[in-house]
Amino acid sequence: MKASLVLALAIFCVIASADVYQVASIGDLTTAWSTATGKGDANIVLQVTAPLSVGSLQTITLNGNNTQTVTLTADSLTALTNVAISFGSSISAATVRNLQFALQGTAQSAGNALAFSVPFVNVSGCAFVNVIGNAAITTASTEFHVGNTVFTGLNTNYGVYFSSIGSYEAHNVNFTQNYMKFSGFYIANAGTTIIITDSIFVANSVLASSNQGIINRKSYVSALISNCIFINNNVARLLSGSFSAFYTVTDCTFNSNIAANEVISTQATSPCAIAVDKSTFYNNTAPNLLFFPDIRSTLVFSASVCTLNSVGNVISTSSLNVTSDDVSCGGVPGATYINADRSSNSASVGASINIRSTALSGYDSTVVSTKSYDNVRISKSTVSGVTLSLAGRYPLVLSAALTVSVFDTSFSSIVAPSVVFITGKTLLSSVSVDGNTFSGLSLQQQVLTFSSVASQISVTNNRFTNTIGGLFSSSGNNTAIAGNTVRNITSPDTLFTLTGSQLAFNSNTFDFLYSANCAVQFGGNVNDVFIYNTRVNGYNGGAGFFCAGTNFNTLSLSGVNVVSSSVTALSITSGTVGQIAVADSAFTSIASGGAFSIGSSASVTTVTLSNTNITNSQGSNGGALSFYGQVQTLSLSGCTAASNSASQNGGAFYLPATTTVTIVSSTITSNVALQGGAFSIAGVTLTVDDTLIRGNQATNGSLLYVTGTSSADGTGNTIDVKSVTTAPGSPVALSGDFSTTVSCPNGEFGNLVAYSKGVSCDPTGYVAPSTFTTSTFTVGTTSPPPSTFGCGGNSLPTGYTLGSTTTFTFSAGYAPNQPRRSYTVHVPADYNSSVSAPLIFSFHGATRDSANQEDISGLSTLGLKVDGRAFVVVYPQGVAGTKGTTAWLSAPYSNTSVDDVGFTLKMIEVIKTDLCIDSSRIYATGKSNGGGFANYLACTPAAANVIAAFSTVSAAIYTNYAFGVGNACQINRGIPIMDFHGTADDTIPYVGGFSNGANITSSPNFVSGWAARQNCSLTQSNVVSLNGGIVNVTSWSAGCATGGEVDHFKIGGMDHAWPRVTLPSQCNGVAGNNDCDPTVINANDYLLPFFTKYPLPAYLLPTTSSSTSSSATSSSATSSSTSSSVTATPSDTSTAPSETNSVDAVTSSSAVVVPTESSNQSSEGSSLTVGLTSLAVIGCFFL
Repeated sequence: MKASLVLALAIFCVIASADVYQVASIGDLTTAWSTATGKGDANIVLQVTAPLSVGSLQTITLNGNNTQTVTLTADSLTALTNVAISFGSSISAATVRNLQFALQGTAQSAGNALAFSVPFVNVSGCAFVNVIGNAAITTASTEFHVGNTVFTGLNTNYGVYFSSIGSYEAHNVNFTQNYMKFSGFYIANAGTTIIITDSIFVANSVLASSNQGIINRKSYVSALISNCIFINNNVARLLSGSFSAFYTVTDCTFNSNIAANEVISTQATSPCAIAVDKSTFYNNTAPNLLFFPDIRSTLVFSASVCTLNSVGNVISTSSLNVTSDDVSCGGVPGATYINADRSSNSASVGASINIRSTALSGYDSTVVSTKSYDNVRISKSTVSGVTLSLAGRYPLVLSAALTVSVFDTSFSSIVAPSVVFITGKTLLSSVSVDGNTFSGLSLQQQVLTFSSVASQISVTNNRFTNTIGGLFSSSGNNTAIAGNTVRNITSPDTLFTLTGSQLAFNSNTFDFLYSANCAVQFGGNVNDVFIYNTRVNGYNGGAGFFCAGTNFNTLSLSGVNVVSSSVTALSITSGTVGQIAVADSAFTSIASGGAFSIGSSASVTTVTLSNTNITNSQGSNGGALSFYGQVQTLSLSGCTAASNSASQNGGAFYLPATTTVTIVSSTITSNVALQGGAFSIAGVTLTVDDTLIRGNQATNGSLLYVTGTSSADGTGNTIDVKSVTTAPGSPVALSGDFSTTVSCPNGEFGNLVAYSKGVSCDPTGYVAPSTFTTSTFTVGTTSPPPSTFGCGGNSLPTGYTLGSTTTFTFSAGYAPNQPRRSYTVHVPADYNSSVSAPLIFSFHGATRDSANQEDISGLSTLGLKVDGRAFVVVYPQGVAGTKGTTAWLSAPYSNTSVDDVGFTLKMIEVIKTDLCIDSSRIYATGKSNGGGFANYLACTPAAANVIAAFSTVSAAIYTNYAFGVGNACQINRGIPIMDFHGTADDTIPYVGGFSNGANITSSPNFVSGWAARQNCSLTQSNVVSLNGGIVNVTSWSAGCATGGEVDHFKIGGMDHAWPRVTLPSQCNGVAGNNDCDPTVINANDYLLPFFTKYPLPAYLLPTTSSSTSSSATSSSATSSSTSSSVTATPSDTSTAPSETNSVDAVTSSSAVVVPTESSNQSSEGSSLTVGLTSLAVIGCFFL
């Protein structure tokens, strides 16, 4: 460029002193040249003043005598027809300006419109039209410039033929509809620099099928193609050559070109820096859009757009470093975006691929394929709308590399075997997948598949949502899975398959998952596994959530919270394990397999649980811990096992092959099994200290069921009923707190039980120990007065405790065709049976449970009041809906055969019998699907005539399901209802949406619908802003039906949460999504005053109420003229013979209730019943 400027200035300077010769004919041209050279003019200007034309091609040679510059020019574009000009080598510089050349020579043969043998050439303002011959221009100059020139209708070998070595510049050239055999701009020798700017190349054709195009394949020092347009050209290679310094294509447009090989390319020997920048590629057809094979080159493809190109590869390269930056490229069938291969033995190490800020969409083949690149990095990009063949393994990203990084990238709407697939024999140094979003995927395998062994793998802070397929399969020495959010995933196999020496899970969140196998499978040669601060909510799997079937040293869980899983949370199926440690964790509502299981093929040295809660979980053997395999030592400290159940043995603990069990400072309550309500053991040395053991139930052995020689000892425990049953040939030595009461099987299956005070059982049944002193069993001559419950009662019914929460159960069949139901009741510490208490129902969301609802709502917090009084809270437990997880009526996934309304009314009936409840102050609230059910109750007169007011929180209002029976909301009075909803809720969006196959009503439409339903004046709403406008409260009360009011809290930025300033305990002090998203208000600060404002209308209150009720015996319901009686029975199991008898004994107005912290008496025969009844009386007597 600089040299061209110098040349132009030099020519300009000499023209003023040059002799100007007028040329009006061919004769004038030859005469003028002879005259000028004869005079020895150094600077000659030939001014063409008229068109020059001859019948056949005539070449005029201008060769000077000491001539420095020659200018052939015209004032305006002037035609030269069949006139060719040749400038000889004796001339230093030549300029041709404002001339139009047309030659009628022999096609692609001899004949050039202009030929230069001079060092410096400038052609400007010219036109080459319908030139038939060898070339429009041939030049042997060292510096050549052509500008503002048109080439059209050429039928030649070349457009411009450059035969020497130097610099070549074309500016503002219009190269249109030419037909050439070889190339538009042809360079014959190496060492040239070429610059083409601001030019247009349209509808040109090149005949040769090897390496020819607009520029040809020869060797250049460098090339710059800038601000050019290439449209409808048909070539072998549009822009191609060999370059030693750099090759830059920038600000260009490539549209509808056809290339037999590539659109832009280099030859094999091009060790240069390649840049394709700010360019657009549309509808081009070629095997490769960009092709750069030199292993020494570097490539930057940036700020460009490619759309609807019919190519095999957008980029095919072996370059040392490849960068794609700020590129948007839509694929077409069969295309690959980057196909990079450095598998040649001569390729140097250190090669890298960097894809950043790149948008890729619409591909149906491998999008990025790399081979033998040491470093592959993909960042801040998007990959979407990709459909790959499932017939073979065609991953989205195929890489054989040393290090791989994928971060801050979005992958969506992809159908493929996998998304990121890394393979190869090379040992990977590290793989990092961080901050990405994977959504809407349908995969045959996993999102991330790493078949190569890696020294370090990190999968962190990613979001996996709405995907079919597994998530991650890898083999690595050190693997960390941390900070990921996994939601709505369905996998035909496992979600995570991990092998390697060190595996760590940390701070991950899992919601609503299905896996046909395990969710997380640890395998191979694993040394240590660490699982920290991980939450699981709503898992439906074919096997456990965390599974291990291999040998490893240590498995450590801390801060793990698993809620609503269809299968065991932790499963050790086989292998030899050194130590398993579980700390500060919670496992709730595990539907089968127990919360933690060890298979019969596994062997574990030590299992330690500390500060861990296992509640509401189930299994065939062991509701909490189901250890079939050999465990040398099991230790529990500060743990809770409550409300778990087993259909066979061990409501809490099934330990048939554990050697030593030590339990300290723990709680074991309300667990239920056929045999062994708390423990089922064999060959165990059991030591329990400072532990509460209460309310456990079993047909045989509510405390212990023993199937192999064992012992039980301990001190400082609180044990309500010490019912022990042993299988034949299974003696148990009982001492310490376990030595007071023993029961054994009757008849031929009885056996001796030895303990510290003697022998307690023989084959004929119960025998009082001979070493007991008579005074120990003395019974008083008078019985204490019977207990009375309800208003004015002298005690709480069995299971209720001031200041605590207890779980109760209705046995199956409590109402026709209804399943077993449970609920928890919190009685405040300041409850007083002489003062009637308000009653609040708080319903949990889908997939959640009553314990979760108590935690997030905070309604059990001491000191909360309604109408100035402490209130009782009920947290009902939903049953499985059509998705296999808990649900309430009001949603498309509800189990419509379950009568949730009837269940609610039955709870009210029973609790009013047990406790002193104010019938005018019964309220209902709930979150998510529980909020939808609160709305359902408000639309059901049978419930709304008993429940005074309602509140919905982040409510799932499914348009065609949430408004009562038949979805026809029926109200016969004014309904007070208060609604809370966050604008950032992405589970139940504030603006409504579509989920679970049904429409969701927006929050504004929901609350305005309630206002309209009650005839409120929609134009007289009251709007108040709180906390600087973050919360806006809209209220309707004017004109409403008597007692009706609608309040709506719109909470800016709140997720799918119960509004509260502080975090619930399940969050472990760490803010996050959903219930762990704190906001600026506490819902209870507004909800409770709202309830206080609205008691049930007086005309709906019952005319009479009971003041007290008598306590029930263990064997039958005791009726009263003023209240219905309640029978405490074992939990619903198909093998419990006592249950049917209990149900049959209850009148139609009674409910069969199982308090999970009751005295839990075993149904082991009449002699046992009598013995336990006597003991119960003795216990009362000594109190």
